[in-house]
Amino acid sequence: MEKMVRVKMWIFSLILLILLNPNFDLFLYRKSCRRTLDLLTKRVIREIQDWGTKVWVDTAKPEDVARASDLGATGGTSNPKLVADAILSDPGKARREITRLIEKYQSPEFSQRLRRMGEIYNMAGIRYSDNDLLVKMICLELTGDLIENALNNFTGPMSWEVDPRFYNSAEAMVSEAKLIYEIAQERGLDVGRIYIKIPATKAGLDAAEKLIREGINVNLTLVFTIAQGLEGLRRYYAAKAESKDNMAKMCISPFLGRWDDFLKREGVVIEDGNGTPIAGIYFAKLLHQKLLEESGDGERPEIIMASIRSVHHVQQLIGADILTIPPKILFSPEFSTIVASRPTIGDSIDPELVKRLLQQGLFAKSMRDIHEGGFTVEEFDGHPLVVEGNDKFIQPYKELLDLLVQLMP
Repeated sequence: MEKMVRVKMWIFSLILLILLNPNFDLFLYRKSCRRTLDLLTKRVIREIQDWGTKVWVDTAKPEDVARASDLGATGGTSNPKLVADAILSDPGKARREITRLIEKYQSPEFSQRLRRMGEIYNMAGIRYSDNDLLVKMICLELTGDLIENALNNFTGPMSWEVDPRFYNSAEAMVSEAKLIYEIAQERGLDVGRIYIKIPATKAGLDAAEKLIREGINVNLTLVFTIAQGLEGLRRYYAAKAESKDNMAKMCISPFLGRWDDFLKREGVVIEDGNGTPIAGIYFAKLLHQKLLEESGDGERPEIIMASIRSVHHVQQLIGADILTIPPKILFSPEFSTIVASRPTIGDSIDPELVKRLLQQGLFAKSMRDIHEGGFTVEEFDGHPLVVEGNDKFIQPYKELLDLLVQLMP
């Protein structure tokens, strides 16, 4: 706390000196502040990394990817909304690329991919037109551009999400994942650094196991329960047991902030002394502990702490495997005040607050494994946060496809 106060006072003093300068220039002032902030942020990221925690950024925008990489972030995650935001950041470039891709997919060499996508749509039970297939392939290619840019900036991985509308079809998710890898290989990308985002639904877990078995990396997303996370771990081990040479990896992504959002809407607000809701942090810490206990000293999937809502979330999860942080938090002045002097992932939460939290029926059941009375695999798809999470990916994906239609010549 004392160190944080000193950092804040140092920033305030620097700003005061600049403002009192008779030759004050607003542009130079902003540039100087940005440079100072980035130096402080780099220090914090290095300190977090010293405790074995990888810092990733949750974005697909090229300018944000470049800045995060300069600050020390080593990887990233994305989703349909972030892809759309990235495309809208340079619509002129997107229009030119779309024109080129229309010509590409009119050629016999690549038109077969349109037929394959039609077969995938049939697997998922989605009706389509010829133009729908073309727009879908354009979407995959433009996403590929963003993934390629990220891999060129980062030293680590980037996540590429399957069509969220396929959440209840393992066959469709596996087929699209293979197509994504094919597109990546065509570009000469290192597929070992690409993680296919698969939802932790009943079909998603089947798809994840099959993909790992076939050597394709998976980021198991939309994890809101202990049972989902541990089932993902078990599917990973089952797939890897078939071949010692299998190099595929898995990440498991618990969504912290979504729990806090959900309980707040339900009128349940349980906060720590800093005024931060504790549900998401408690879930993240508990899942981290459970996965470590079940995996022992053996090789295991890494945990990506996702849906981070505040600097306090970051402060409380130092020592976790991976933090994927939105740019608005990573680039904020508040981030530079984080004190990463020790790991905090193992710190306990006030027992009285936890007791109140576990009186909430849905949350309490979500914090138990299957054999402890938690959600079963058959119940995963009906979990309120999984339902909401699918909707929050599906609607932006539809909007992304609509955006591409608008950008077509």
